[in-house]
Amino acid sequence: MKTQKYSVNQHLIETILSWEKSGEIAMPRKAPKGKYKLKTHRATAKRFKVTGSGKLMRTKIGKGHLRRNTSRRVKAQFSEMQEVKGRNIIKRVKRLAPYLRRYKLNPSS
Repeated sequence: MKTQKYSVNQHLIETILSWEKSGEIAMPRKAPKGKYKLKTHRATAKRFKVTGSGKLMRTKIGKGHLRRNTSRRVKAQFSEMQEVKGRNIIKRVKRLAPYLRRYKLNPSS
């Protein structure tokens, strides 16, 4: 019986090819060409929304707890959203949530 000497790399390549032919292993797909996907900062996406005209709106503070002593009028005003006017804040929000305009992430508020 004649034995063949394999290099380690050649042996690995042959085993991977045999697995691929038998269907035991799926070779990974090539990465799509283009820009990278950016992750959205979820806390920012929940607190802000963009209107149809492109204005950035924010929720109001003070809605969490300790609302027993506040009047009904003030409690009703908590549900409204306010426009963000600071340029630096708008720039920061766009960086943290780049797809905020494309997808409606905050439908409840």
